[in-house]
Amino acid sequence: MRSSNASAVPLTEVYLHDRNGQHLTPTAVAAVTRGLARQPGVGEVQPAQLNAHGDTALVRVQLAADPSSPTAVATIRHQLVPLANQLNTRTLQVEVGGVSMAESDFQTALARDEKLIFPVAGILIGLVLLLMLRALVAPGLLMASVGLGFAA
Repeated sequence: MRSSNASAVPLTEVYLHDRNGQHLTPTAVAAVTRGLARQPGVGEVQPAQLNAHGDTALVRVQLAADPSSPTAVATIRHQLVPLANQLNTRTLQVEVGGVSMAESDFQTALARDEKLIFPVAGILIGLVLLLMLRALVAPGLLMASVGLGFAA
């Protein structure tokens, strides 16, 4: 049995949820699906799958690029997430998930850490080295000052 390459590629997941617990309207689901299909970097949008209650839907999106690539992460960050934010209303919540979204979140957290944690760690390491250097230099200065005191 042969497996198709498309089924092996993780899909990006877009969740729609009615905030009031009411059934999602076909118009709302169609608007989200059409909006996703129009985005650059989106290859294929699968039909929405509603849950048993009808208040939540899952739309799977095949990106044009490999889901773990920088191009896919850029598509998520600059296309799909802004679209989801734009489609959010008082009654409709739209969220993006999947491998590419997780990679985007990871990169965002790493960028924040690089700006905060690494400089703080560098300063702390510098202080430790400064204290250690003082411990090495201070006895030498003491010996030199005692020696100069006797010489004077």
